[in-house]
Amino acid sequence: MKSVRAMCIALCLVLTIAAPCLAQALKNVLVVYDGSGTSAWNGELSTTQLKNLLSHFNTVVVSHPVDAYTQNESAAYDVVFYLGTTFNAALNQNFIQDALNTNTKLVWINYNLHRIAWGSTQAQFQEKFGLNYVKIVNSTDWSAVEYKGTDLPRNGGDLTMTTLEDRPDARVIALAKSSGETTPYILRSKNLYYVADNPFDNVVYADRALAFCDVLHDVLESGVSENHQAVLRIEDVHTHQNPAQLRAIADYLYSRKIPFAISVIPQYEDPRHVYEKPYSSTWTEAPETLAAVQYMTRRGGRVIMHGYTHQYSTVKNPETGVSADDWEFYRVTRKADGSTRYVGFIPEDSEQWATDRLTTGLSLLRKANLYPVAWLTPHYLASPTDYGVFARFFPLALDRGVYFALDNNGKYQFREQFAPYTIERDAYGTRRLPETCNYISPYETPPRLPADAIALARLVKVVRDGWAGCYFHPFLDIAYLKEMVEGIQAEGYTFVPVGKAPPVAPVGGISALLLSGQ
Repeated sequence: MKSVRAMCIALCLVLTIAAPCLAQALKNVLVVYDGSGTSAWNGELSTTQLKNLLSHFNTVVVSHPVDAYTQNESAAYDVVFYLGTTFNAALNQNFIQDALNTNTKLVWINYNLHRIAWGSTQAQFQEKFGLNYVKIVNSTDWSAVEYKGTDLPRNGGDLTMTTLEDRPDARVIALAKSSGETTPYILRSKNLYYVADNPFDNVVYADRALAFCDVLHDVLESGVSENHQAVLRIEDVHTHQNPAQLRAIADYLYSRKIPFAISVIPQYEDPRHVYEKPYSSTWTEAPETLAAVQYMTRRGGRVIMHGYTHQYSTVKNPETGVSADDWEFYRVTRKADGSTRYVGFIPEDSEQWATDRLTTGLSLLRKANLYPVAWLTPHYLASPTDYGVFARFFPLALDRGVYFALDNNGKYQFREQFAPYTIERDAYGTRRLPETCNYISPYETPPRLPADAIALARLVKVVRDGWAGCYFHPFLDIAYLKEMVEGIQAEGYTFVPVGKAPPVAPVGGISALLLSGQ
């Protein structure tokens, strides 16, 4: 009986991951990257993030350093991506000759176009593509990229300037803009796509990377039409939240027929006695607040697990040591200027340590009849080991994933990924729903207001299937929630539920409750 149930669960997971892509013809994709030198970690990390995006499509992806490229290798693939992440890196001659002669789609990202556009291959390159390499600029003046008539912010970094001849088989897809100057940001000529910077570097909310993410639909011939979904979560719900406020939020969202997620922290901790008693509590010890959360689930809310305690030990990490204030799976302090200093992994971090935290947290939620359908990493940061554990427990997550690569000094470099659509299977094996519109915080400087979230949602619409992912803290005035939700709806988004509704009671353990439908 157990083996049959396990097979059914595995089959459901396969169908859940594959279903969004079944309508698109399978594409075999090769990703090559700069894999040597002091910036090799950037090539590896950018490749990881590109492969995460490619999982949104019906693709089989192979990756390796460009140095290992073999003659005519592109013939085995529908699309080849080259990630130029190290300026002036020497390119494999097999790759250069293939780039000049193949008819396979080639997406060249960022650096080293001069290796083929200048020198002995310049005449052949210009004859085929009508593309001229001009120079690299690095100026904050290049602060916008125009795509589909929308200006997307650009947050600095190197930008390659090119010119493109006026040809029937060539066009500029997106345009980088400075005061009085423009240059192609994304262009296509024959089988070549060129992207003038690395869309995985210097990324902020709803920036020029959206153009790249949308163009992937054309590169991979997805056939996807315009469709915009939204996901809302009520954030940092713990035993000290006001039950009346939780019920009011549920009533409002129910009245608008808006499904939502409830980010529940299994155990509240205040080891430094910063706020009011009790300084430690679980959900069964807070019956009024628990009843409010259960009421939310009857009004369309689905529980997601937001860490175990959402804080670390008895220390400031870095704020107060209190649940919801601090990081749980990464050690963090503050610099003298107040900015964040990422110290590193938790000292006792291990697969067993992370497993114990999730097991204990799930047990506490189960005792309270709360059954999570997805995971949310506290403050979106944990170690690669921890992320692997999260993926074992939860096939679905709502946090923006953070990805790592080792540099030449043996130090981990990491980057958070801002994806505008679902990542169907990331490097950890997790399916991720987008978080693209930030949160409401009227007391920060400058304040984060509903109008800001709505403006971000408006930008994300340049991606034909871009999502508006947002969250709201229940201690805020509900008027902010109403303005944000209704503004996002007015932009044409449809709010959708997170995962599949769990059964009333678990059957055969927690694993059956964690199958994700969205």
